[in-house]
Amino acid sequence: MSERNRNGSLSDFVAAARAAVSDSNWYAAIALAMSLPDICASIDRPGPGISRDRYAEWWTQRVAGWFWIKPDPGEEWTAHSLLTGNDAYFLRCAFLHSGTGTPDDRRRVKERFRFMLSPSRSYGQSRDEREVSLNVSYLVEAVCQGVEQWLIERKADPVAQARLAEVVEIIPSAITVVDYQRHEQHVRCSSARAAGRAEVLAELETFLGQLPVEQVSGLAQWVRCQKTRATRELIDARNIVGRLA
Repeated sequence: MSERNRNGSLSDFVAAARAAVSDSNWYAAIALAMSLPDICASIDRPGPGISRDRYAEWWTQRVAGWFWIKPDPGEEWTAHSLLTGNDAYFLRCAFLHSGTGTPDDRRRVKERFRFMLSPSRSYGQSRDEREVSLNVSYLVEAVCQGVEQWLIERKADPVAQARLAEVVEIIPSAITVVDYQRHEQHVRCSSARAAGRAEVLAELETFLGQLPVEQVSGLAQWVRCQKTRATRELIDARNIVGRLA
């Protein structure tokens, strides 16, 4: 699979999240936004038992800054993110596993998250600081841009690229996986046959070029036509194989 297609499959997830926002499919948008950090973090740090740590680390580095708050002059508290990596992970678990915005993990800092559609607010919190409000569009865009930047940074990483190659890709037709594999095999065989035919015809053309023109003019013309046809078939087959790869 080409590097472009590897990145492309994860970029399709990003495009799907943004499309969900455009279509007002808010629950799908939130689900994708909370899942994408999982995918990226697991590629960086695969293995069991570290899901929360790697999710929180990825979020802290790439998304938490979108939810930054800082004190007004005279206020005595430290600037921080309203949606830290740990709380984002707890929200992810609550939403994806239970369909709620209320994490039940005792390690949580925030007790409840609300999702809103207000165009005038991106995020906020209650006076007691236990409840956070998140604009869905803003949340999704924050995650999407984090993923896109991460993809750029992993572009030259062969290990990450190999893992990205395993990301689910939707086959763009109504055929089954078996049909797809058979079609791919058929095209590869056709490519090999066309290559072999083009090679033989090229050798025959070279041989005929050594004979008197008046003796082989008709045959030479036929060989040239067949060689052109075989070459065109080879190019078409290789293009199809490239799209299937």
